[in-house]
Amino acid sequence: MKKTISIITFGGILMLFVYACSADFLDTKPANVISTAGVWDNADLAVQVVNGVYNALRADYATNSGYDGDLHFYDYRSSIMDMDRNWIWHTPTLFGVATPSSTEFLSAWKRYYELIHRANDVIANIKKTPGLSDGKKAQYIAECKFLRAYNYYRMNILWKGVPLYLEPVTAEECIKGRSTEQEIWDAVLTDLTACVEESNLPEKYAASSSEYGRITKAAAYSLRGKTYLWLKQYDKAEDDFRAITKMGYSLFGDYKALFKEANERCDEMIFTIPCIENPSGYGSVFNWAFGNRTTSGSGWNNYLPNPAFVDSYECVDGKPFSWDDYLPGYSTMTPRERSVFFLTLIPQHYYKLNFLST
Repeated sequence: MKKTISIITFGGILMLFVYACSADFLDTKPANVISTAGVWDNADLAVQVVNGVYNALRADYATNSGYDGDLHFYDYRSSIMDMDRNWIWHTPTLFGVATPSSTEFLSAWKRYYELIHRANDVIANIKKTPGLSDGKKAQYIAECKFLRAYNYYRMNILWKGVPLYLEPVTAEECIKGRSTEQEIWDAVLTDLTACVEESNLPEKYAASSSEYGRITKAAAYSLRGKTYLWLKQYDKAEDDFRAITKMGYSLFGDYKALFKEANERCDEMIFTIPCIENPSGYGSVFNWAFGNRTTSGSGWNNYLPNPAFVDSYECVDGKPFSWDDYLPGYSTMTPRERSVFFLTLIPQHYYKLNFLST
């Protein structure tokens, strides 16, 4: 009996202690992190979340390792670029030996959907954020709809239909089946049309603007026009491309100078991903991956325009380029016979044969 009374008494004391304490005593909300739901209660945090959607674009061109960004799928793994012999192991898609378990597909899939889910979060929640004008909210939603459409556009090119998520979901809820290619194109067009029709989305930013690099109405017209090309709706594509010419954009007069730093914000640039200068001692990650051995200390320069692409450029006088005009009989030579014309001296003081022929 005494034992029972003692237990009850101790329990009573404990209850009194709990009730006597502040209501914050059992508040386990961490003070050093912000909950997903909490960011939408603060305008500054909400804007950072929007910027985080843009941040996901960085991996498209170079990840932390500097060379395995998703640009692979759209440049050197396409018809215009090759990799040097040392990196063939890294390009199973280029040689037709990729499998569903290839890491390049898994990493690309993950990065594409990471941006999409971030964009979905903004689109669904930023309307309830206090301290932001309705115009700003509409602008940010339009930006995220463009970015979402941009990734679905690229995924549809690669896979011809993927699971379609237009609302925030948890990891456990990512169980949708594959939507058809046409369903993805329809979703892309819906998002881009919303951008084009959004009055709060600027047509263009001045080169001096601190907002330069954000999505514009011209970018939406451009991507929608490219989508219409895939759908072979050429008249609609032409209309969208012509609309851009009325927004202050035009071709840059000097093609060679176009790629100089001084002209990186010229009127030809519609949608760009700006890089900061010298983040880790070697320039931007883009310079490291796509520069040369003397770029910013030590670039990799393993991404090489292939001869067919280079030869597609016209001569200065506008005539088609042909090696036969400079090396008679070149087109009938074997790669080994052609190699003698491309003997180069490299810094290590030995000779290397560059087989430029495809």
